[in-house]
Amino acid sequence: MTPLLIWTALRFPAWVSFNGLAFYAGFSAWQMSLGLGPFVVEGQGHLARALAYQVPTLMAAVGVQMVQVLASERRVSSEILARSESRFRGIVESTNEWIWEVDADRRFVYSSPHSIPLLGYSPEELVGTEAMNLVLPEDLPIVEDAFERNVGRGLPVQSVIHRDRRKDGRIVHLESNVAPIFDAEGRLAGCRGADRDVTERIAAEEAAKIDLAAKAQSDKLIALGTIVSGVAHEINNPNQFITLNMPILRQAWADIAPAIDAYSGGRPDWQVAGLGPIEAKAEIAEAMEEVTEGSDRIRAIVSELREFLRGEPRHESEPFDLGVCVRAAVNAVSASVTNGSLRIELELAPDLPAVVGQRRRIQQILINLVLNASEAMGGKPGTLILRTSACADSRFVQVEVIDDGSGIAPADLARVMDPFFTTKRELGGMGLGLAISSRIAEEHGGRIELHSELGTGTTARLILPGSVEIGRDRPLSSAA
Repeated sequence: MTPLLIWTALRFPAWVSFNGLAFYAGFSAWQMSLGLGPFVVEGQGHLARALAYQVPTLMAAVGVQMVQVLASERRVSSEILARSESRFRGIVESTNEWIWEVDADRRFVYSSPHSIPLLGYSPEELVGTEAMNLVLPEDLPIVEDAFERNVGRGLPVQSVIHRDRRKDGRIVHLESNVAPIFDAEGRLAGCRGADRDVTERIAAEEAAKIDLAAKAQSDKLIALGTIVSGVAHEINNPNQFITLNMPILRQAWADIAPAIDAYSGGRPDWQVAGLGPIEAKAEIAEAMEEVTEGSDRIRAIVSELREFLRGEPRHESEPFDLGVCVRAAVNAVSASVTNGSLRIELELAPDLPAVVGQRRRIQQILINLVLNASEAMGGKPGTLILRTSACADSRFVQVEVIDDGSGIAPADLARVMDPFFTTKRELGGMGLGLAISSRIAEEHGGRIELHSELGTGTTARLILPGSVEIGRDRPLSSAA
């Protein structure tokens, strides 16, 4: 009977074991009164029987009470632990941070449910997997270094920012705070951490950096514009002499040419600048045309530089011819990108819909794409093609800048539009050209696409929404 009472004390509340003990005492007393039971001796009196009965009953009562106390303490401890675990779980599951724990091999042993909205993985999917598999390979050195310098030495890690890949393939920026976990012998048994999503914060910080860099670039352009204006004035003065004097030279040549024919008629050996009369007439006429074209080109380039550096207010948009914008961009940079081995070819589609926007800002994108393409050529012989066309979606038009240069590595291609990412750091590159260009394109409702293969070349596409509303309310801008 005693083992049953002990089991009752362990399994049930105190009143159950008390009733069981009372039943046991009453049953034992009844048995003793009948002369039955293991402690009854034949011929024993009632007093001796009562004393013999009290000994086992007292032992059972003491044993049951001791067990009852221990069981009660255990139940209280279990209840306190359960409440504590419930409170901890409630805090963990209600926070916006992802709480996790890994073992010494950096495998997840716990993940809070916030992993679902943060990474797309359920806790069950993460437990048992390697934590570092979530981190992008490019950011693994950052995380590994933090673990080696801190967790490996028993120190916490604070505010380490890294990029992880979600289950759907998207990238998320996480900020991790990690604390080491030790076993009873003081050995590192793993670590516990809390991660928060800082993707929007990082994007805002990068946007602020771009704005600051763009302002600095704008200030440079203003200063450069002042210098260019002065230089343009000095260039235009002598160019005016050419422009004004060429009509006089043409008229003089028209008057002199017949006299040359008459004079050279009887003098077959007579030469002009080492040329026969017929060749000399053709060469001189062609030279005058080339001088005129060169003078016009100087004037156009100076005008384009002045307009580009002058800029325009962001709110001023107008319909403009994309082909004219391409020509203006090429004219502005052709002197710095062309050489004896690089040719620029224009393949401009006729009758494209106009683009509505800020012409000079689109020209800024094209100049950047042309400069990038020419740098990719590395001074080697090749052809740079600028091609305009309508997209398959008739609402958009595009400019393709195609080079046959060295191409872009796949790992770099994925990040080439990130602010401050550049493969030309040693050449002074800041990594802002494509980032700023991409933002300008997005502000116009368009985008920039890059397609590249190592050793083959790169195609950069500027895609913009087209407009068929040309010249109704505002004239089509054709200034270059």
